[in-house]
Amino acid sequence: MNWFCSALAFGDFLIDCSFMRYAGCENAILAASYLKPLASALDFQGNIKYFDMPNTDIPPSLFNARRAKVPAMIRSLYLLRDGIKNSVSRDDTIYVPLKDLRWQLACLPYLPRSLRTREENIYLAYCSHFGLDAESFVARLESKPSTVLVFPDSRQVHRQIPDRIISIILQANADLGIKSLIVRVRPPDSAYVKHENEISIWGLPALVDLIRNAEAVVSADSLPAHLATYFMNPLFIITPTINASMPQMPPSVLKLQNWDGFTDLGRYKKWIALYHA
Repeated sequence: MNWFCSALAFGDFLIDCSFMRYAGCENAILAASYLKPLASALDFQGNIKYFDMPNTDIPPSLFNARRAKVPAMIRSLYLLRDGIKNSVSRDDTIYVPLKDLRWQLACLPYLPRSLRTREENIYLAYCSHFGLDAESFVARLESKPSTVLVFPDSRQVHRQIPDRIISIILQANADLGIKSLIVRVRPPDSAYVKHENEISIWGLPALVDLIRNAEAVVSADSLPAHLATYFMNPLFIITPTINASMPQMPPSVLKLQNWDGFTDLGRYKKWIALYHA
């Protein structure tokens, strides 16, 4: 059996799920237990085996070296190593997301194989591994959408789309008669000021269902972008990083240059106006 280790963030796990749909029965995901709710929300039917990893360690402290303290990293390494060791046999092959000493330690006494280096794109690495055409994962905007879903939030604060950029998106859409819906993922009891064109949702099932039926998605570099790719919905990413060939950018972004920075959104305006009659 070939095991593909998934014990990082939800977005990483979603990429694994995307490609396991095309893998044979000899391939399976070995996943941390805190990722199970996302697989359930997707109604994912692929082969997954879970090992216990507490939801207080998302992603494991082992991979949060800048923020985690040494005891937390050691405990995280122990849990990850124990989960992998007790889930595979010596005849199995273990694949890890990237070439990294931490993954090597987590898989001891086994020697894992790496899908990519830190600089390589994970989508393209998976396509190369399974002999798939990356173009088949590209979703194009085939017609003018009536509504665009905008997901400005990200777990990483520096990736969140600023209000001034959201205003540009809303205006560009309104100029073409396209409705914008800003989606915030917030607990029901959160105290906040709700803005015009904004809705709040909570829970992975609600997020999955909303994106599953979306006509077009604009997102920060976060989970909604990978969900749009999973469901093959037209996607545009707004990111503060000027290099959009980053290691986890979806194929639509890489192939079509469907990304823009925190500037005047010239690329976005061109993308959304492409099918304006």
